[in-house]
Amino acid sequence: MLPIFKQQTPPEQILLLSPEEAKDPYDTLASLFIDHKVHEIREFLGEVTETCLTTDRHPFSDPEVRSDCIHYINWLVRCVEASALIASQRKES
Repeated sequence: MLPIFKQQTPPEQILLLSPEEAKDPYDTLASLFIDHKVHEIREFLGEVTETCLTTDRHPFSDPEVRSDCIHYINWLVRCVEASALIASQRKES
């Protein structure tokens, strides 16, 4: 796990966004989709899921952890798709 994800911080604290990005998260969403297409992100998350589910390394050797991985990846894909819609709606207005 990356060190930033191991930090002992309040659960809802924003860790990776800069102060400027946190002030205007819509622009951050829009910039994501300038460089990346939704299908590319979806495919990448699918590859990450497949890698996690086909390894015997800890913590993915536990079936419950594998199930949780699928659940979170599915939610991340839905969030990416919702973010793409928000970014495109903001651009149109």
